[in-house]
Amino acid sequence: MTTHQPAGKIDSGNSYGEISLLSRLLFIYSSLPLPLPRLLRFFFLSAAILLYIPQTTQAAEEYLPPVIIVSIAPQKYMVERIAKNRVTVVTLVKQGSDPHFYEPAPTQMRLCAAGRLWFTIGVPFEDIWLPRILNAAPSLIPVSTITHSNRLQFFHDNTEHHGDTGRGEYLGHAHNNAGEDPHIWLSPRSVADMLPFMAQELGNILPQYAGEFLDNADAFSKELNNVDRALTERFNTVPRDKRIFLTVHPAWRYFAHDYGLTELAIETDGKEPGPQHMKSVINTAKAHGIRTVFIEPQFPKAAAYAIAANIGAKLVEADPLAENVLDTYTGMADKLMESFPQ
Repeated sequence: MTTHQPAGKIDSGNSYGEISLLSRLLFIYSSLPLPLPRLLRFFFLSAAILLYIPQTTQAAEEYLPPVIIVSIAPQKYMVERIAKNRVTVVTLVKQGSDPHFYEPAPTQMRLCAAGRLWFTIGVPFEDIWLPRILNAAPSLIPVSTITHSNRLQFFHDNTEHHGDTGRGEYLGHAHNNAGEDPHIWLSPRSVADMLPFMAQELGNILPQYAGEFLDNADAFSKELNNVDRALTERFNTVPRDKRIFLTVHPAWRYFAHDYGLTELAIETDGKEPGPQHMKSVINTAKAHGIRTVFIEPQFPKAAAYAIAANIGAKLVEADPLAENVLDTYTGMADKLMESFPQ
């Protein structure tokens, strides 16, 4: 029975005609009488190195998992749920950093050069850094996931007033001038929509595992659907007019949309609020009996402290960029159910 060696492996067969050129060279070198002249030693060692480098490079390309770039930690969780240890995932935005103004470190730029895919998700730093990184890493393929999910638009301009989505509601200012909300990973339903596409893209670079990736994505989607149903049932036990919460950064609008909640945000267009908006937030919070202000580790908290002191509220941390999205959804639901006005 013939045994085939993997590409990049040095053949160790006993037949002189079957061993590699590198093995032949080393065999000749070991057969020569010692001591060898310095020039001859240099020739053999140089030739061995030059022959070994392509073989080890080929082996590395075959056996090392491909590098996948993602913008934020929740995407890392998604990719690893689909591909598990078949890929190496590099997250650009570090834990606790603001993805609006993040600047990748030089070491991350070098990692991007080794990447095969970059799953983008529409966070603001991508607008500036996507062309720069692609210029430095021409073999990196950008893949947008937001086009394969339902992206919410704000139903108001940059002046303050209420905007109703039809299911959830947002009280405050638009997140950006385009009126698009990038926090799509905070919706279990939207993430479930993304997974088959992400699995297909990963299968394109590792076709031998394409079926496995689709199966993993399907299993994760079912898990998300179960969480979605449980959260729907849970929030439906609360009257609609009581499902209101106050947060510093307007990150939870997709979550609010999925479950008929109302998000009241302190920030305005990603900036600290002015006196007029602060007054409006305080009046609305008092009118609804809000006693909790949700803060995020990535954003300033001075305004949250001021409002909490004014309305007699406590501060509760809720991280929209935590890696495990399932824990994020259920954890936020626990906090919200405890915070809703009685």
